Amino acid sequence: MSLESALLTLGLWTFFGTQHSFLAQPPIKNFLRRRIGDDFVDYCYRFIYFASQCVVYPAFWFVITRLESGPVLFAIPAALFPVLFALKLFSYLLILLSLLAADINDFIGTKPLYLYLRSKVPGSEPLGDVKVFGQSKLVVRFPFNIVRNPMYLGLLISMASSTHLITEKALLNFACLFAYVLIGVYFEERQLIKIFGGDYLEYQKSVSKLLPTSVFKLPA
Repeated sequence: MSLESALLTLGLWTFFGTQHSFLAQPPIKNFLRRRIGDDFVDYCYRFIYFASQCVVYPAFWFVITRLESGPVLFAIPAALFPVLFALKLFSYLLILLSLLAADINDFIGTKPLYLYLRSKVPGSEPLGDVKVFGQSKLVVRFPFNIVRNPMYLGLLISMASSTHLITEKALLNFACLFAYVLIGVYFEERQLIKIFGGDYLEYQKSVSKLLPTSVFKLPA
């Protein structure tokens, strides 16, 4: 893999990770509150954010996949292909279960958007309590009782099992994703501590961040 391709890959990951995290931070939402109002931000921003990533990520990945891969460093034997397939299915299932546990309509913002639009219909009830994703309640049911960030774990497993040819680009992509996950988890959990305080701190003590180590602990 040429130095130019490696630097471009790093630059693309840096751009994607920065905009993905930056747009989710409170300063952006507070800025928009001053410009367009609390209700629009509380009820509509989540969906707008989700929709924007549905455009940015495919464009980002389209460019990434067209960069040179470099030499194959290791080829996983054909005998292990069923393992890769099982890991891929498991990663998809883990992501799906995470979305369902968190309420997929809240996660992508369709539920609060619907409430906002419904309130604009003449004769409808006004908006009630704000239902902001991640702030109404702390989700600790399965799979969040196994690891605190099961969706991120699913993404890591999905990329790790995406190919049987381990190239320089494949390793670089995984390293970039892993770095982004660690940074993303750090900032997300800082916000959750501010929202839930001691409840989240206790949750951190009992459930591991990414690896389900707490599941395999033997009783004292």
